Amino acid sequence: MAEQNPNPDGDVRTARSRVGVADVTWRSRFDLLGPDRVKLLDGQCTQHIGSRATGQGGYGFLLEPKGAVVSDLDFLVLNDRIVMEAPAGRRSELQAWLGKYLMLSDATLVDLTDHTAGLFLVGPDAETRLGAESLPETEGDGAVVSLAGVEVIARRDLSCGVPGWSLRTPVEARDEVVSSLDAPIISAEAVDVMRTEAGRPRFDIDIDAGVLPKESGQEDRAVSYDKGCYCGQEVVARQHFIGNPRKALVGLVPRQQGARAGDAVTRDGKELGTLGTVHYSPVLEHEIALCVLKGADHEVGVAYTIEPHAAEPILADVAGLPFVT
Repeated sequence: MAEQNPNPDGDVRTARSRVGVADVTWRSRFDLLGPDRVKLLDGQCTQHIGSRATGQGGYGFLLEPKGAVVSDLDFLVLNDRIVMEAPAGRRSELQAWLGKYLMLSDATLVDLTDHTAGLFLVGPDAETRLGAESLPETEGDGAVVSLAGVEVIARRDLSCGVPGWSLRTPVEARDEVVSSLDAPIISAEAVDVMRTEAGRPRFDIDIDAGVLPKESGQEDRAVSYDKGCYCGQEVVARQHFIGNPRKALVGLVPRQQGARAGDAVTRDGKELGTLGTVHYSPVLEHEIALCVLKGADHEVGVAYTIEPHAAEPILADVAGLPFVT
């Protein structure tokens, strides 16, 4: 097995030019089983589950009745189950929320986080490392592939802006699967840098329960407006069709280093929000940041002020997303 490169900048370049594989420690993994599984999830998710055939998947939000986000969610429909991934920090919240509805349906939620390993295979050569003859091209879709004689669930994931695959394998087979991929080991931080360069927010860092789907910057891929009712739908529909979002996902480029997650972002002395992810981009050769700020209009090129703790203010320019295409 290849040795891990301790330099995230080098890892990013390796993944962007060829391929790399990282451990996905920031996700929890579930299976939803039983004859009512589609009906149950359709009643909770902003995406249309019932319209997906086997091998199709997507991304959406689970909402409370007033529109607050319980969690975001990646899902993949298989013959006998719906495979799901959620932020590790929302593991218990997802179980508690769906648990209230499981009691009224013939469905079962199985937490497989501790029994499976999550891997992320990313880079131009990613697909060839899977060795499958035919793989889906649409993000979110997936298949069960065989690696080192092990059944692995592979779901196409473009969150880094380059070809990528989210892989789930039994935890005891993790090392054999990684070796069979014959790809350099890269750090989770390198994947997070690429995710930031692609302008994709991460739950509990850039977006949280107080951000509605339209304010997350992910509405187009997270919400189906042609499906039946689901929890929180009225709030989402009202904001989409007749309302103005209170907030927006914004990319910022600090003019100097020193900004950190949690620093306040202001304009004309008024606080607009706080920084989420901040990374140095080896592609752009400067720092970039994601944050959700008050207001719907944030014009590219306008300068805001970052107020670091115990440091001088830093000017930052609004940038279009993604940062890197």
